[in-house]
Amino acid sequence: LREEIIGSRLANLIVDVGGPLFMMRAAEQTNGTVADIAGAFIIAYEALGAPKLRAEIMALDNEVAANAQYDVLSELSRVIARITGWIVRRYETGEIGPRLTPRIAALTDLDKDWLTMLSSYDRKRAQSRIARFTKQGIPQDLAERAALLRSRASGFDVVDFASETGWDLKPAGELFYDIGGRFKIDRLRNAALRLTPKDHWDRLALRRITEDFYAVQGQLSLLAARAHKARGGKANASVKDVIDPWIKERKAAVKAYDAAYTRLSGAGGWTLAKFALAAAQLQELAAG
Repeated sequence: LREEIIGSRLANLIVDVGGPLFMMRAAEQTNGTVADIAGAFIIAYEALGAPKLRAEIMALDNEVAANAQYDVLSELSRVIARITGWIVRRYETGEIGPRLTPRIAALTDLDKDWLTMLSSYDRKRAQSRIARFTKQGIPQDLAERAALLRSRASGFDVVDFASETGWDLKPAGELFYDIGGRFKIDRLRNAALRLTPKDHWDRLALRRITEDFYAVQGQLSLLAARAHKARGGKANASVKDVIDPWIKERKAAVKAYDAAYTRLSGAGGWTLAKFALAAAQLQELAAG
């Protein structure tokens, strides 16, 4: 009976946070089991500080417009869905506690640095979300935490990158986000999020491509860090010392990617087909 009660409460929480289609969409997106998705949801929910954030939003009843509360809660729901898929696709196993606690500690450590680490484009987008939330009456501190939920989500990639390279968290984040800015991955990701899918399958494809943009950003960051190490460089080096020599070593591949991005971005609006081509070009850059 105890397990049934816990399962029922978790199911209600998932529906309350992500909506009635959350589990179905997550399963379609990841091919994960119910247990996989539920466990990943718990990690995402707790790592983002969702219980506290939701309580603070609910406490604003009759103080701000309902639309303002819905705006923040929708942002939380989208980010939780993204992290849930990220975890399930990595086939993580084991108890939730050991998988959650280190991530909470790492993300908390990064919280004070998001706006200085992000690429200039991502920083402007985050500041725009902060301004939107505060204009709706959301208190400044809460608005900032809600606006930076996407950064916390990408922080999962940063934590993995830091673990794999032995870099400290902040330098790892700076390299990760600068790589994203250099290759316009931040712009691609935002444009993909803004595109309205034509049907169910387009929606699934867009979500997968958006996640692929994060993945290839991590791959490129890792390649740059490894090349830096092969040249005798030390961990936690300045971004310029890592990226510039690596780009010179990959000059032809980088030039091909830059040309492809210019063609795709300059020929009308973004489409699903264009995003697929951009993702393929990035994969070629990461593979070559």
